[in-house]
Amino acid sequence: MSAERGAFGVLLRGELRYLSRDPAALLLMVVAPVLFYPLLVAGLGSLQEAGEKRMAQQTHTISAPAELHRFVRKSDALEVVEDAPQAAMTLEDDAVTIRFSGDRSRSRMASKRARRVAKRWRSLVQEEHWKDAGLTIKPSDVVDVTTTDTVAKASVADRANARLLPPMLVLLVMSGGLYIALDLFAGEKERGTLETLLSTAAPRREILGAKFAVVLMLTVMVSQLAVGSLWAAGALGIIDPAEAGATGLGLRPLTAVMAGVLLIPLALELAAVMVMAALAAPNFRAGQALAFPLTLLVLAPAGVAVLPDVQLSPLLIITPITGCCLALRDALAGTLGARAALAVTAAAAVHAALLMTAAARLMNRESLLFGVRRPPRQRPLLAAAGVFGLALLLMLHLGTSAQSQHLIGGMVFTQVVLLAGLALGAAWWLGVPLRSTLQIRRPRAVDLGLAMVAGLTAPAVGQLVLHLQTPLIPMPTAFLEGFSAELDVGLPAALLVLSLLPALCEELLFRGTLQGLLRRALPAWAICLVSGAAFGLFHLHLIRVLPTGALGVLLAAAALRGRSLWIAVVVHFLNNATVFVLADRGWEGEASLPALAGAAVVSAGAVALMGRGRA
Repeated sequence: MSAERGAFGVLLRGELRYLSRDPAALLLMVVAPVLFYPLLVAGLGSLQEAGEKRMAQQTHTISAPAELHRFVRKSDALEVVEDAPQAAMTLEDDAVTIRFSGDRSRSRMASKRARRVAKRWRSLVQEEHWKDAGLTIKPSDVVDVTTTDTVAKASVADRANARLLPPMLVLLVMSGGLYIALDLFAGEKERGTLETLLSTAAPRREILGAKFAVVLMLTVMVSQLAVGSLWAAGALGIIDPAEAGATGLGLRPLTAVMAGVLLIPLALELAAVMVMAALAAPNFRAGQALAFPLTLLVLAPAGVAVLPDVQLSPLLIITPITGCCLALRDALAGTLGARAALAVTAAAAVHAALLMTAAARLMNRESLLFGVRRPPRQRPLLAAAGVFGLALLLMLHLGTSAQSQHLIGGMVFTQVVLLAGLALGAAWWLGVPLRSTLQIRRPRAVDLGLAMVAGLTAPAVGQLVLHLQTPLIPMPTAFLEGFSAELDVGLPAALLVLSLLPALCEELLFRGTLQGLLRRALPAWAICLVSGAAFGLFHLHLIRVLPTGALGVLLAAAALRGRSLWIAVVVHFLNNATVFVLADRGWEGEASLPALAGAAVVSAGAVALMGRGRA
């Protein structure tokens, strides 16, 4: 045991000594966190202040009827014009209407100043009406209304930090820590030093532990330096923490201490994620290609802290990344209890331990550490990440725009051109066998029957997850309005364009090309989780990530168990069609939790029975 501890210490000192001589590592570990936030805050504050001063000194233009001209004062910095005003005032039946363009700052400022003019006119008109009625008192004397802000400016800044600081710290830590992790694992694979290190007497778990300790130490250091630099910037007068709420940044001493403490469990989780990703990357360049989707994957649960209505609950406490970010948010806002802090810390330790256990198994796979280097087109994980990233970009920039202009036409364009075209084009470009990769083969009759059972009860899977997450993430009105808009197209169009078409095209991409690539590198359980997560994230809505992700896991398992793409197509089509048919008959999603759980068990059981008795 003492020899192992000695090996761990030697390895740790060696890794730290090597990194201390790397200029890029020092830049990312020290310079970036120290300068990034203060410069960002100072820059945003300067730009905002300069913009406000410039806008205050300028004269803006409005159009107004003659009755309102005499209420315009010189201090308003307004010029009444007839042509091309920045804001327009109209008077009709003792009512003033101000029209402006909300996307233009000059128009917004002109409307703000025009409201002062309208208030003066309203006061005079009110007084005249009261005099005509024979009343001797002013309208303002009848009811006196005063407003008092009970929240100090410092508390406002704390709340702004509480929402924005956690995801920004996650982004900063990932940008610096991932470089270090990739250099310690993927970089050493390329240099050949990892093979030399593993040939020594040091146990592999000690090598992994030392490298993880380095990444963890540097992750904690980066996050602490970032928080410390914000506090120092406030102490030195570079930024005013009490006024930083306008930009969302800036820390007071107490909040800086709380942030520093809560960042330790968050750094523990992030370090484990980065080590796992770096160990799985075949080389440094492949790791860099995976850095962007991995950062997005981590930012998704971290972004929950931005939502004001989401409260820290037992389920969110045990959710990776999300629990730590919400605890950090509540600590900055001064509402975090001691028990919740201890629970979040314990959950983070468990998450890190599970990831490092999986990393230890990877360390024992010789094919991963010293496998034959493949050409770019034969790296399945990298290829799958690239295809998914391209699908996200196409959906974000082209698909959503097309569907917003015309739902049916945009859906057809998205499914056929973007998704199906990408699935077939990527398979051709990567040079993979088309039929075997896409699993285009006739399913067994018994598996097809089980797919029908699974598809008809599959809506319960998404509804069950949605029912469980609603207390944590409230259902927005826009989400319900979007579903209502889909129902307005009519049931035949919903079954054809919104049910059958996605079942064919989305399955061709996710359970076809992507899952075909994943089968070359991952075990079955990992394929289901990765395919489900990708399917949930692809729908670009926080509310839909978990319910759609759960459906994606079910579809991935069905395609694997049935060994045919058509099995997943049938389950997907029947799931969508059942939802639209029930909604058309007046069902609004109300169902008891036991009923949803029972139907979900039936759907999962039908998938589990697929493939039984196959030779």
